[in-house]
Amino acid sequence: MAVEKNKNLITKMFPEIQPFLGDSGEIKNLQYWREKQLNFVYLIFSLFGLVAYIPSTYAAAGQGFWNLVILNTLIYGSVLFFHFYKTFSFLVKTLFLIVACYLIGISLLFTIDADYSINWFFSAPIFAAVLLGLQAAIVTLGVTTLMMTVAGFSIHAGYANWTNSESNLMLGWALLSVSAIVLNAVTAISISIVFEQLKRTLDKLISANMNLDAERETLIYEIRQRITAEAEKELINRKLQQSQKMEAIGMMAGGVAHDLNNILSGVINYPELILMKLPADSEFRKPLEAVIRSGNRAADVVADLLTVARGVASTKQSCCLNSIVDEYLESPEASSLRTRYPQITIEKQLDKNIENIFCSRTHIFKSLMNLVINSAESIEGESNILIRTAGNVFHNSSEGDERVQGEFSTLEVRDSGTGIAEYDIKRIFEPFYTRKVMGVSGTGLGLTIVWNTVQEHNGHVDVTSDAISGTCFSMSFPVCSDDFEETKLSESPVDLKGSGEIILVVDDEEEQREIASSILRSLNYNVVTASSGEAAIEFLNRSRADLVVLDMLMPPNMNGLEAYKKFAEICPGQKAVIVSGFSESNDVKEALAAGVSEFLAKPYAGEQLALAVKRTLNLPA
Repeated sequence: MAVEKNKNLITKMFPEIQPFLGDSGEIKNLQYWREKQLNFVYLIFSLFGLVAYIPSTYAAAGQGFWNLVILNTLIYGSVLFFHFYKTFSFLVKTLFLIVACYLIGISLLFTIDADYSINWFFSAPIFAAVLLGLQAAIVTLGVTTLMMTVAGFSIHAGYANWTNSESNLMLGWALLSVSAIVLNAVTAISISIVFEQLKRTLDKLISANMNLDAERETLIYEIRQRITAEAEKELINRKLQQSQKMEAIGMMAGGVAHDLNNILSGVINYPELILMKLPADSEFRKPLEAVIRSGNRAADVVADLLTVARGVASTKQSCCLNSIVDEYLESPEASSLRTRYPQITIEKQLDKNIENIFCSRTHIFKSLMNLVINSAESIEGESNILIRTAGNVFHNSSEGDERVQGEFSTLEVRDSGTGIAEYDIKRIFEPFYTRKVMGVSGTGLGLTIVWNTVQEHNGHVDVTSDAISGTCFSMSFPVCSDDFEETKLSESPVDLKGSGEIILVVDDEEEQREIASSILRSLNYNVVTASSGEAAIEFLNRSRADLVVLDMLMPPNMNGLEAYKKFAEICPGQKAVIVSGFSESNDVKEALAAGVSEFLAKPYAGEQLALAVKRTLNLPA
């Protein structure tokens, strides 16, 4: 298409050069057309030469001119040979054509009549002018002059025949030769000059064409660059809008999560405290346990909001994706899913050589659970869901690909459901964007949690989907070199009891202080409370505490991180556990780096608090 446009442009500018354009629209140089002309000459001689060859050979043989018969046969055979075998160079074929003209002229001069030889002698400079140029034309004119001179002396000496009525044959031949050579020179040199000018014109056109090609390529490059820049700008704007939307959701979640989790702490922990005092056969145990389950479900929704907000702090450790898959398949969540969808089979295909990743095990578990639920709800009838792990190496080679180089471990969930529409794929990770019935099949945060979890782990999430093969979600996480170790998640009930250690509970919410105090006192700890970081500092200045349970956010006073730094100045090595319903991840990480042993998210169960306190107290001083 570009070549055709280029050809049209050139022919509009210079319509007279249309014959010099090849089929591709490229301007051909003079040598190309000379070769074309030479091939055409050989074709004419091959076809029409036979018409001259047969009668002339027959007549020559009849008069006994066998040298002419042999020469004609050799020359015509050579013409056919050069025509059908294309391996010979242009120069060789041209020189043969010129030499053949002289040979035929000489043969006719000495066998039949000089008048027949003149046309052949004069043909050689014309061929030279057309095919080889001005210099070759001048050289062949010299050769022709020499041939005419030799012919004149041969006629005078009687070796050559010339049927002419002139009384002085030598003078008549000289006059004929001079006039013929002058005419031949004018014709040959004129043709040569025309072809030289044509050559220069074609060279200029070729140069102009090359410049046009270069300008066209430059223009195409600039247009592509502009299109790419516009596409990148649109992509950046789209990502900015997505980021702003996520930030707005995050601000909303962060604004309410702390208060919601404080409220849920009472919903969960007070029933736990009551259950600790009720007999095993009490009729109130069942409704209280239902209250706790409801509170935990509400806490899960708030946890989802916190994940969307990307402000949830979590402890990361070296984990193997295979162990997370096995844990999920043996979990109550997976068992409940199998009960709801008995027609669906969950299969696994685990890479035994997969590398470990540094991750929040809880969030990877939840992302896997959300993907499996999403797959199950998209399947109609009997089918299966495949959970697969594998190692991959990504290279940032393609344009627009933001994935960095490196080694990743991949967790993949594949189903054979109805697929996801292309329009929906572009929005499936947005908060509250769902094709399900809100509140019945989900909250609209499941895939958003997946996306945020992957981003928090510096990973990549990919989606492929169609109506035939179903949908495949792939989460890829950077590998780490640390070995994976299973951690003991619980202690025996006896181990959770304290030995009268002093625990300082610091929280700005009276209800939260009361809940933590009640749980810890029931475990045989001595509890002291403080309503702010400043009050806790006052206590530590005049007394001591074996451990501090410290809330992270206590506006408008100093936060947990600032308070702990003061504690460490007063009591170096002070043991502490940070608790919070919401906190920026960096603050928690800094607190953990400063010496805080554990982080506990609100609302926490009594056993979780007991475990955190026990583990921290058992740490060496």
